[in-house]
Amino acid sequence: MMTMSPRERQLAIGVGAVLVIVLLFVGWNFVGGIFSGQDAQIQSLTKKISDAKTKQRKGMKAVKDLHAFRARSLPESPDEARSAYQAWLFKMLTASEIEDQSLSPPVFRELPKNLGYDHSFTAKGRGTLPQVVHLLDSLQRPDYLHRIERLVIKPIPSARLFDVTITLEAVALMKADAVSGMPAVETTRLALASAAEYQAVICNRNIFGPLNHPPALKAPSSQTAYVGREFTYSADAKDPDALDHVTYRVDGPQKSGVSIDAKSGKLRWSPKEKGKFEFTVVAKDDGLPAKESTAKIVVTVTDPPKVTVTEVKPPPEKPKFDDSKYTILAGITEANSEREVWLLNRPKGELIKLRVGDKFKIGLFEGVVESIGDEDFIFAMKDVPHRLYKGETLNEAIVWEGN
Repeated sequence: MMTMSPRERQLAIGVGAVLVIVLLFVGWNFVGGIFSGQDAQIQSLTKKISDAKTKQRKGMKAVKDLHAFRARSLPESPDEARSAYQAWLFKMLTASEIEDQSLSPPVFRELPKNLGYDHSFTAKGRGTLPQVVHLLDSLQRPDYLHRIERLVIKPIPSARLFDVTITLEAVALMKADAVSGMPAVETTRLALASAAEYQAVICNRNIFGPLNHPPALKAPSSQTAYVGREFTYSADAKDPDALDHVTYRVDGPQKSGVSIDAKSGKLRWSPKEKGKFEFTVVAKDDGLPAKESTAKIVVTVTDPPKVTVTEVKPPPEKPKFDDSKYTILAGITEANSEREVWLLNRPKGELIKLRVGDKFKIGLFEGVVESIGDEDFIFAMKDVPHRLYKGETLNEAIVWEGN
């Protein structure tokens, strides 16, 4: 048996150590490869599980969204959907006081994958800017499955009105919750609580018109009123903007019992006590934004003045129609040595025959025949002799002095 030298022994130990290290490395790689493959499989399975859960969540969300869409959808029937939406749209136009309303025939198309129908509605009208804002609020506030597809607002130069054309797109899904009429939905989805708040924000900017000027309200002088008697005053405001309309109101702590006509500006008040009272009259226009002016009225209330009663004589009686102006001495006749005066009352077509001593009354003339001549006769009226010639009217008779 051969013995190794110390050097050979060290070399053999070194070679053995290297072989052990090599074996350990190969074994580690082998075992590590096994674990790495398992980790990869675990990661793959984990990803598949995650993808499946994501797909499941998306599916559940899609089902939930579909149910939500069906709750907001128009009725499935195309005829019922068009009828319900048109009726609702007309109602919104009327509630917003839009004038000259018109609705074009609706258009609809079938959605892909047999999901339902897409309906298109176009409405036209005319209104003020606040009315247009109110209409848009009315259309957007209900959470229907619809949207404004096109909006055209065109100012009318000769008036503070706008021509409005609006096209809306509404969806009707298969198996929609609503069978007839509009669906029941929430109406609180807008940021502001009411149309009035949007009007305040939008209309006060007046982006479509020139600057609005306040009405000019003339400040009245001090006024006098009497206890127990109605006091009236007519406020008069001139607005430099031709299209503005002015309304009136009364402000102030001492306005009890005071009323004012909003359109005419006529103020009425029946004071019950003496003193000095102050009212504030406000004139406000309807421009955008609205402007107002104020004027103070100081009214001094006193006792009514004493009334002196004077006798009022009745007016003289108007003269009636005077027949004497149209009664003529037509002729003088004689029968049995006794003469007659013939007076012709032309308006009545009456011939009056008189002899000496006969009394007569014609119009304003009343007398007694005293004597009859060839061409005239003499009569006494209020004991004063008068003479009338043939061809003359009775009122032409002259006072006769006997010459």
